[in-house]
Amino acid sequence: MELSNPIPNSDLVCPFHHKPMREVCSTCVLWIHIRGKEPQGEEIIDKWGCSLAFMPMLTIENSQMQRQTGAAVESFRNEHVRANESLVQTVRAAIAIGSNSHGPKLIEGK
Repeated sequence: MELSNPIPNSDLVCPFHHKPMREVCSTCVLWIHIRGKEPQGEEIIDKWGCSLAFMPMLTIENSQMQRQTGAAVESFRNEHVRANESLVQTVRAAIAIGSNSHGPKLIEGK
């Protein structure tokens, strides 16, 4: 699907071209289309804009994803620690049972 590159209707001046945005943004490689959810709210974003202007929003989204990843890794680690502790207790119990016997047991075989 080919998206048309709309011309901004802003009188702001582009910091790179030093011309009004409506004259230069539609041909600039930094003029991009963003779709998704606003990271600080529930509203849906579907708009064209300068990629440099989108950077604060994208940085916030990236930080949220990193926090979620960190929480998932910590949860995964905690599960492994619990499993390891359970295994250590089982091995200790098996050793204790084996050391309580009265001498070695010989198993006769062929």
